Amino acid sequence: MKKLTSLGAGLTFALALILYTLSTAVAQQAKNLQIKDSESQEGIPGVTYRYGFQKGVSDENGQISLLIDGETWLYLSHLSYSSWTLDPNELAEAANTSVIFRREQLHGLQPVSVISLKMSEEKDKKILISDQERLHHDAGAILGLDPVVSGIRKSSSFGFDPVMRGFKYDQLNIVVNGLQSANAACPNRMDPPTSQVALNRIREVEILKGPHALRYGIGLGGTINYIQEAPNFTSFPGIYGRISSMFETNGDVWRNDARVGFQGSKYDIGILGSYSAGNDYLDGDGNPIPANFKRGTIGLYADFLATQKDLVQF
Repeated sequence: MKKLTSLGAGLTFALALILYTLSTAVAQQAKNLQIKDSESQEGIPGVTYRYGFQKGVSDENGQISLLIDGETWLYLSHLSYSSWTLDPNELAEAANTSVIFRREQLHGLQPVSVISLKMSEEKDKKILISDQERLHHDAGAILGLDPVVSGIRKSSSFGFDPVMRGFKYDQLNIVVNGLQSANAACPNRMDPPTSQVALNRIREVEILKGPHALRYGIGLGGTINYIQEAPNFTSFPGIYGRISSMFETNGDVWRNDARVGFQGSKYDIGILGSYSAGNDYLDGDGNPIPANFKRGTIGLYADFLATQKDLVQF
């Protein structure tokens, strides 16, 4: 008798477990919902949805499939319909009709113009000369301020022969104010053309990439043009001047520069000069580096305003 009772209780428990499993499966059965436009009554494709761990995108007819648990909120999003949510009660009502309606969200925007400009690297370069750089005894050394130009050193402290894009020597034009007046001196270009340029009145250096056939003469590799500062005419006659000096501990280099001039409404006349000297120095390993040099320049300049449109310079 006890065995029959125990067997009956086991069957009852098994039957109850099966019924519970079936009821849970029915409760978790996937529900198909269609998302429609409330005005056109057409399905909305491409609606992104998230319901607990379930997520996806509606198909071309606006259909989605959910396992509804009665507690989770449904989150939906579409570019033309904005974002919205359905709480469990609203979702239950939608599940009864199998349809979720949404009205298209329209926004008016002002016209927008997009302009794209192609930024091209400037072909020609310029180096502005400061008062400190005017003290330099070699006009070729300051060309290193622009990465376009490198140099061949004739010595440790003097004689920088410019190289531009692999072109050098006579392949480059070295001009002052557009006039080809600087030429190499001494054998083996011991004094490059740039070493003959006095920086006292130079305002900037114009670097023109070649080839040029008509601008400042033939320049296969390019042209380096040292541009002088403009004359300073004044309404009342006067005198002006400048004196500068600088010392470098590396090589015991002294740099000196002086200038004095007279100016008026139609003239600017003056005299200028510079003197630099340096000694040998030791490198990091204590080896002597020959760098002894002395260099001096002196010159006159005169600017006359012949007419309002004519300027005579010497």
